[in-house]
Amino acid sequence: MGRTQLASQPALGLAGITLVIPVVLVLALGWGGPERSLVVLGPMSTFALPVIAMIAFWWERWPGTMLRAPLTGLVDTVLVALAGIALTIAGQAVVAHVDLRGVFDAGAGPGDAPTFPATMPLAGAIFVAMLELTLVSERWPLGRLNRYAGGLAALAAAWATAVLLYEWLVAGPGSVPSGDFGAALVCVGVLQVAFYVVLRGWPFSVIGSRARRLCSANLAVLGGGLAVYLMLARVAGLDPATISALAGSAVAAGLVVGMLFDGWLESRVVQLIAVAITAALLYAGLLVYAHSVGWTRAEPEEWIAYAGLNAVGAGVILHVAIGHRWPFDRPALGADRASLLPAATGARTLRGMDNVDTHTSLPGVINDAIARIVAIGGLVAVALIHMLQLPDAFEEAGYLGGLFIVAVVASLTLAAVMTRTNDSRAWLAAGGLAGLILLGFVLSRSVGLPGFTDDVGEWSEVPGMASMVVESLLVILTAAVLIPRRLPRPAGAPAPSTVPAGGSTMRPGAAAG
Repeated sequence: MGRTQLASQPALGLAGITLVIPVVLVLALGWGGPERSLVVLGPMSTFALPVIAMIAFWWERWPGTMLRAPLTGLVDTVLVALAGIALTIAGQAVVAHVDLRGVFDAGAGPGDAPTFPATMPLAGAIFVAMLELTLVSERWPLGRLNRYAGGLAALAAAWATAVLLYEWLVAGPGSVPSGDFGAALVCVGVLQVAFYVVLRGWPFSVIGSRARRLCSANLAVLGGGLAVYLMLARVAGLDPATISALAGSAVAAGLVVGMLFDGWLESRVVQLIAVAITAALLYAGLLVYAHSVGWTRAEPEEWIAYAGLNAVGAGVILHVAIGHRWPFDRPALGADRASLLPAATGARTLRGMDNVDTHTSLPGVINDAIARIVAIGGLVAVALIHMLQLPDAFEEAGYLGGLFIVAVVASLTLAAVMTRTNDSRAWLAAGGLAGLILLGFVLSRSVGLPGFTDDVGEWSEVPGMASMVVESLLVILTAAVLIPRRLPRPAGAPAPSTVPAGGSTMRPGAAAG
């Protein structure tokens, strides 16, 4: 791996997290908390996933490509959202009857045909079928059509396949419990992502004959996914909700490692280890939060599966494959119209990432002003959140109010400093301050602070969650900016500017005049 590649990752992926996290928060919590979001946004986002795959991997980001970034990703995202709502209503018609209250109202009763959990197995089957046609089957035979007709045909074929499976196995004579059906589908999804996102089609890509390649790949993915599910259910004795939660975290981890941090890890073994570690950390974090809030209509494990598969998965795909990592990187010349999937006879990789020019260091492609504006906004937000909480802080513990004042003053001071400079020391101070405040928050909610344990376990308070999100983003953005400055630069590459805003830049080796 060359130095230019090292200079772009992991900083490029870390920067992307700052845009993925807001999507995750909106989908996982945005409809009035985790349970309401699961009940209302869960079906919509699941039905939207095949549309994301169609736009990203068949239509090559059309119709957004008719406009310039960032409108490209915005238009496609709006289309995905509208299609998700329309297809949720269609799915509701398949499993019950159309009732808009059952689509949008988290408190809808049985007579209103609520879409959760009734439509989730169908929606999941459609997405798995879409990935099977698109990735595992290499778009055969629909790849012979033009990209628009092929994408629509693939979506229609995925729907037809999923409806037949649902009517036969779940609603019909198969009598398979919907939870078991859904858990098996997620296990298949794990292998789809592992083989075709993380491993780029290996080991099937070494098989020359397309017939043998496609047969062996489909058998391995579908049969292997079912075998994984049976092993977890029958041997390990896990219930379907837990299997879905574990597998959903694995899918999300595979997308993070294989797409968001594409090109960082070369070894296949290291990539799989990274996926396993990321999945374990993601599952553990979601599990702690899910069991800290109350549930009435759903199980915590169902939300964990949804948060991984839909929230994290959709966020990563939208940012990388549809948004082309805007504004942190730009696709290579002409790549915006290049295929997001390999040619039928070419290497079988997920080209949604391959088309992105990752050979330019992050400081060279991210505007310094954008980075500083985001950081300044984050610091001001931290100050504002702690100013609003000052009365409660002094009431709960005197020294805690004093620390809040320090946080407010330090945040505003650093925000003012960063309006004048892009110096690494200013970035380090901003990231360090955010990290310290974040650490204090985690301690207050986990083990408690000296003389103050009232907030232990109170993870779901809105001000605390807002503060945690902003501080996490500041830490991530700081790492994204500073890491490339610490790595070796390619010969002839310009050094990142650290002069005050508006000042002239002195290149290393330039003559002083």
